[in-house]
Amino acid sequence: MFCILPETLIENAWKLSLKIISIDDKIVSESYLTKLEKIALTKNIDFYCINFDEHESLKKTLLLPNNRAAISAIEKSNKPTIVLFKNINVLVKESNIEIFWLRSTITTQLDDNLVCIFYASKFSIESLFNDESSPFYHSNINIMR
Repeated sequence: MFCILPETLIENAWKLSLKIISIDDKIVSESYLTKLEKIALTKNIDFYCINFDEHESLKKTLLLPNNRAAISAIEKSNKPTIVLFKNINVLVKESNIEIFWLRSTITTQLDDNLVCIFYASKFSIESLFNDESSPFYHSNINIMR
């Protein structure tokens, strides 16, 4: 298995301009994400988590008050920031303007302060990033194999 340690990811993600990273939740445990968050916060890197699992649509999830800071960071991050997307099945099921907005906003930032991590099942990751009709088609770097 190929795996990048959380310390290495934090140290190099911005140097390598890794805007969109995918991680298979069967290969990497939640403890990896917890460690990643702790390291990020000690290095003054903002860390946000958007969990789609509890909501039936991307739009409803993005409009939740507890996700506003993460959305602001996605739109314009003034310092190194990680946004973790968990349980992204809703992104795979839907094809709407919010998904296109999300991809466009992430991929067109000029300042390279934002790193987005999509943490989900292999099926969801493959559906989101390998389906030609998906807005996120071929826009990720898979760091765990």
